[in-house]
Amino acid sequence: MKRIRVVFTGRTRVSTSGTDLTKAVNLAREAETNRLQVIQGALSAENQLDAVIVHYFFGSAYGRRAALSL
Repeated sequence: MKRIRVVFTGRTRVSTSGTDLTKAVNLAREAETNRLQVIQGALSAENQLDAVIVHYFFGSAYGRRAALSL
């Protein structure tokens, strides 16, 4: 499994007029949903690239396998 290093920061604004906790929780849920969609999309693209690479090197053209042995 590959590890991807990312910077994670969180900031919270506190309003002097009050904070609506329900809105904050809903925004956090929406952010989580968006994050999961981005990860799912990246994994889907990676799987498609894997399929193309496997087909290229191990498909009907056996001569390309030699390119893998370094």
